[in-house]
Amino acid sequence: MPKITANCQECGKTFEANQSEIRRGRKYCSIECAGKSRIGEKNHKWKPKVKNTCEECGKEFEIKPYQAKNGSRKYCSHECSEKAHSGKKNPNWKPKIKRICGECGKEFEVSPWVIKENKGGKYCSKSCQYKARTRLYSGVNNSRWKPKIKRVCQECGKEFEIRPGQAKTGEGKYCSKVCLAKSQSKIVGERHPNWKGGTKKWICEQCGKEFNSRKKSPHFCSKDCKNRWQSPQYRGANNPFYKGKIKRVCQTCGKEFEVPPNVVEHGGGKFCSKECMITRITKKCEECGKEITIAPNRIKAGFGKYCSLACRGKARSKIFVGENHPNYKGGKVPVVCQTCKKTFYVYQGRASVAKYCSMVCSRNRIKRNCLLCGTEFEIPKSKIKGKRGYYCCHECYYKDRTNRFSGENSSSWLGGISFEPYCPKFNNEFRERVRTYYDYKCVLCGKTQEKNGKKLSVHHVNYQKNACCDEDIPSFFVSLCNSCHTKTNHNREKYRKQFEKMIEKRFGGRSYFHKKEQLSHYGVK
Repeated sequence: MPKITANCQECGKTFEANQSEIRRGRKYCSIECAGKSRIGEKNHKWKPKVKNTCEECGKEFEIKPYQAKNGSRKYCSHECSEKAHSGKKNPNWKPKIKRICGECGKEFEVSPWVIKENKGGKYCSKSCQYKARTRLYSGVNNSRWKPKIKRVCQECGKEFEIRPGQAKTGEGKYCSKVCLAKSQSKIVGERHPNWKGGTKKWICEQCGKEFNSRKKSPHFCSKDCKNRWQSPQYRGANNPFYKGKIKRVCQTCGKEFEVPPNVVEHGGGKFCSKECMITRITKKCEECGKEITIAPNRIKAGFGKYCSLACRGKARSKIFVGENHPNYKGGKVPVVCQTCKKTFYVYQGRASVAKYCSMVCSRNRIKRNCLLCGTEFEIPKSKIKGKRGYYCCHECYYKDRTNRFSGENSSSWLGGISFEPYCPKFNNEFRERVRTYYDYKCVLCGKTQEKNGKKLSVHHVNYQKNACCDEDIPSFFVSLCNSCHTKTNHNREKYRKQFEKMIEKRFGGRSYFHKKEQLSHYGVK
């Protein structure tokens, strides 16, 4: 479906949307604009704020209606609420107690609950508290204190002190890391805990040379000697994976030869040598007679009859014809032409569809006379079956419809309301005031007056022409483009309710400017 341009009711931007979306009531270009339209006074549940006086500073401030009911907001700010509940104003307030610092001797004040709960009150600050703790609980004064133990370094012989915890874990043998490294460097050879006997001399079983190795029982001095020894030992029937050989016949020369089983498994073992594998046979093409060279195995597989795909296609077209073709289904079937009544033959797949023997018969036309002007014209038979072919052209069709379905014969006839005169107040000056009120835009689709191509039409919401003069009828008007104005002639009750709701919610029950308002705001006469 083609998209329609409309104006956003919040930001005024033009946006494209489907006709079905606008019918359902889409008014905004995005979700953000839709959310903005429901904030503050635009929301139907909005209520004005209530004025209240601060109990602390006496200033006036605004609060929400539910806060006034609950009595939850008594102060204008957090500062005022803190002032109201601080110091002597607090019902639980108690005066502070004077104390003397146990470290520096200064006098300071402490709240009573700190002394009750034993959370402080002995020192004036944290620095004094840390000084007192280091003085009272360090060295010999600490309950967990233990004297250091004297040891002698095993490397250099110096005397040094260690903590008792280090002595328990086995540390404290050396006075420094340097002495520890020197002692570890002396543990070499058999003294090392990971010693496994060192290198030994061995004799190679292949070449007879002497070589050094740390392995338990080496047999060879290198990988080359090991491979030389294994090649005669694990060859042929001596190999544990030996499976014997299979006898095959060469496809070229016909000789018998032996091949390992794994070669046959992978598709080999067809030729006794490379010469037999490369050799080809000369043969003549069965279609054109040209000589071609081809391998014997290709001939056994059914290939090598033709020199090219063209010759193969020609041969197949001669062989696979009629009943010889594998897809043959009985040949053509006779069908009778609906125009000339001749019999013609068609394949079975087209027998249910084919109706005419040629294009001339399919375009067969019948002569008829126009119901309006009487002129003779030709028309196909298919259109007559579809209840067509009564008029020679579109102009005659529309003229006949206007004559037969106009006035009282029309389905939308309402007693000739269109011939009634408008109220004298509904003049050009009043219509211009309605257009300026809606900013020269269509209320339904948002089309501007420039895109409409002419002035926007002013529509009576109640469909009564005397709405301006009669005080009992509410005078609601809207500006519409040509296409939207034609829509409102159908489903009148639906559009009437839609326009009345829109004018009451969005425009506060007004649909046009007064003369003074138009001159002051827009300067339009």
